[in-house]
Amino acid sequence: MSIKWTPKKIASLDAVKKILNLPFEVGILFGLYENGYTIFLCKPGSFKRTEFPLRNIVKLLPERNRVQLAYVHNHPGILGNGCLPSGGDYFAFKQRKFLCDLLGIKLFDAISVDNTGKYYSFKENNLL
Repeated sequence: MSIKWTPKKIASLDAVKKILNLPFEVGILFGLYENGYTIFLCKPGSFKRTEFPLRNIVKLLPERNRVQLAYVHNHPGILGNGCLPSGGDYFAFKQRKFLCDLLGIKLFDAISVDNTGKYYSFKENNLL
């Protein structure tokens, strides 16, 4: 069975639901496959950014023809800006997109979620 991945489907994964109400930011790097997903990285970060080290992307080179990446991070409720990306989020997205393009790995989406489950998708907002 082949899964049709959408930003909404990714934002509603159980792993994402577990970070919605945390008081600190957490980033999750998902590997999306035709028949499921893998979590390649789940790491707490500061309010300003979560880590997305190059070494985590380089590890995926052998799988680049069958995996797409999705990066999801939460915006803790105390930030007050909901799921809208910050300037730092845009900058980090551009870095991640550049690295993925350089290495030939498809970045499916970058998504931020707030504590209510609302999400902002770079893909849905035509930024990919």
